[in-house]
Amino acid sequence: MEEGDFGRPAYECNDSPAVFECIQAWLQRCGSEHESCRARNTQHVPLPTRLLDVGGDDIRLIETTKDEQGIYVCLSHCWGGYQPIRTLQGNIERHKIAIPWDCLPKTFQDAVTIVRKIGLRYLWIDSLCIIQDSTSDWRAEAARMADIYSRAYFTIAALSAKNSKEGCFPTHDHKYEAHYLTPVSFQGKPASVFVRQDHGHPGGYFMSQNTVLGRGPTQPLLDRAWVFQERNLSLRVVYFGKTEIFWECRTAGYCGCRPGIRRDPDRPECIQTQSWRKWQLMVDKYRSLSLTMAKDTFPALSGLARAFQRENKGLGRYLAGHWEAHLPRCLAWTTRESRAAEADWRAPSWSWASVASATYDLKEVEPACSVVAVECRQAGIDPYGELEVVSSSCWLELSGRLFPGTLPYHDDPYGYWNIDMRTTYGHGHFTGDLDFKSTVSPDAIPPGGSLELLCLHLGVSKATDSQKGDEDIFLALRQFPNSDEYERVGLVSFNQLHGKIFPDGQLYSQKEVTVRIK
Repeated sequence: MEEGDFGRPAYECNDSPAVFECIQAWLQRCGSEHESCRARNTQHVPLPTRLLDVGGDDIRLIETTKDEQGIYVCLSHCWGGYQPIRTLQGNIERHKIAIPWDCLPKTFQDAVTIVRKIGLRYLWIDSLCIIQDSTSDWRAEAARMADIYSRAYFTIAALSAKNSKEGCFPTHDHKYEAHYLTPVSFQGKPASVFVRQDHGHPGGYFMSQNTVLGRGPTQPLLDRAWVFQERNLSLRVVYFGKTEIFWECRTAGYCGCRPGIRRDPDRPECIQTQSWRKWQLMVDKYRSLSLTMAKDTFPALSGLARAFQRENKGLGRYLAGHWEAHLPRCLAWTTRESRAAEADWRAPSWSWASVASATYDLKEVEPACSVVAVECRQAGIDPYGELEVVSSSCWLELSGRLFPGTLPYHDDPYGYWNIDMRTTYGHGHFTGDLDFKSTVSPDAIPPGGSLELLCLHLGVSKATDSQKGDEDIFLALRQFPNSDEYERVGLVSFNQLHGKIFPDGQLYSQKEVTVRIK
């Protein structure tokens, strides 16, 4: 603009030259001004196993060599019930020759256009760069996901497309179109002004899932569990939204209508706390998102788990979503949705992945039990990936103090469910992992009946501003028939505001025993 101009273009989300100039400017600014971003090289990096070469007139799939380096871009998109073109064992050789433009859905076409306009050559798209009907290739590439996204020059995020047919450049609501006003005089100098209706996010908002970027029907991408790690692993992301474009990197956030937005304080690198707590917060956010196939629970998080272990020392082994060094502290999760007895096995009962919606509502738990041994066997080569689909593949042995508990019939959908543990006062607050209430559930407790459980003293959750008084936390366990093994069926909490839950010394004078939980 000439001197005296005080307006600037309000960039929409379209394929106009101005939009690509804006993206180029963001990339250049990040590369020259953002020290923490510059520290991560994304220009001369080992290339993924396969890439789309979009540099010529034709688009083709290439297989890279082990030591080959270069620069590439990733696409983050929703499948959304629509199956886009895929690379299969039967068509991979044809894809190496050429992939016809008309065979690509609009989101893929738009991604190719973006890469070409930015002046780059290589693009990584999951459905085309992973052999989709090869279990071994899929597992091998899932194990490389941390490197694939973290090494990308930037990631294209089709924010508002619910599937690959809708594209990166959506049809706009005309009320958000930018308009150039005729030059006006400002302090004696000509000035240009660009105006459009406000999108509704005030300046300074965080670049988070619930504010600027948003979630829900208009921004379906951020509701997907797979995208959680894609977003958090990527060094730079350009979001193509319903009304405008957004930028997010390790240093800053921008949008098409504001000069700067504060970065999301919930991103892993922004959370300043102990590693175990940081992981809990990440799991909480991840488990609030949608996942089409339950078997992908661990694969969709494996890249982030791998990166997390690189950045946090002393975590030990990764065990069904937990870190060995922080067991048993991290077993104190609860669930919003009970585990269905008929559901396919995907994780041991002590893992948050065994239920559909786990959360860490409790604060720090000081353990009162100890880990004797633990075993988890993966289905493939990825130590962070899918588990062997047999319950005997994973077990945990804890040494601690066991107390009997009686869980009575309970039909109040809103009231607290208490468990009688023969304490000196009241009852413990019980949160079930299984559906003990529904009449159609095989685990249902009949009217007037009860269920006998054993409760292992997990530890003590200390009082905080939001939690008045210390709480004793127990794992509720049910013994398998004709076995000396147990499954976790819930969590029990006693608040010490009302006094000690057992006569003096009885809680800790109980002899410790070892139980195996599967």
